[in-house]
Amino acid sequence: MSYTEIRVEEVKKGLKKITLNRPDQRNAISLKMVDELNRALSELHHDRSCRVVIMTGEGKGFCAGTDLKEMNEFNKQPNKLEEMWHLQKRISDVIQAMRSIPQPIICAMNGAAAGGGASFVMATDVRVAVPQAKFILSYINVGMTSADMGSSYFLPRLIGMSRASELMLTGRPLMAEEAKSFGLIAMVVEPELLMATALEYADSMLKKSDFGLRLTKEMINSGMDAGSLSNQIHVENRGQCVCSAIGSFDQGTQGFASRK
Repeated sequence: MSYTEIRVEEVKKGLKKITLNRPDQRNAISLKMVDELNRALSELHHDRSCRVVIMTGEGKGFCAGTDLKEMNEFNKQPNKLEEMWHLQKRISDVIQAMRSIPQPIICAMNGAAAGGGASFVMATDVRVAVPQAKFILSYINVGMTSADMGSSYFLPRLIGMSRASELMLTGRPLMAEEAKSFGLIAMVVEPELLMATALEYADSMLKKSDFGLRLTKEMINSGMDAGSLSNQIHVENRGQCVCSAIGSFDQGTQGFASRK
């Protein structure tokens, strides 16, 4: 299926790459991009041949957030409040889809991620960035709250409430090295090594069992909302039993032994 504001490519067997493709607008989020992302993620949800996804941006920036020019035109509509509600739902569906697809998503953060772009980054599973990359919860800088597209859910869980509060209340940029020290980014690498590093993470994951990967992401999602340790252990036990029953454990131990 064709797209214009994103690209979806099969990099190799089991691995696909989603590229935000509006480089002249620093990959700002348009309504068309939102619809294309929702469609692509829906297809990935049922794509058993794809086991890992890389997400990146075309050009010099990862994603500049919502296309403000398009949003200003949108705000001129007479029934603005009702339409804004439906728009928010369309955009937030992208975030929920990123977490619900079974494939882990590796973010190759090639530049600034602001507003909705920062929320895209937070919704991925592993993040690699170039030194020039910066992370900005810019919602509050344009008269909105910093709680949008899952930011108030993800950020305190990723870096703790105190650091999240400081970033969300000030809207200041967080540069890549500081983001790494907070635990938000796994690695900071030079631009020429960015995709190679993302591919290294992908290759490592592709060596794992299909169900092991999928159920691990499920457990991480479940653990973020676990009401108690006992509830989460119950969910974990189920996943381990499934992997054992379908033979993933036997295959994994044989492969591990052969690598020693």
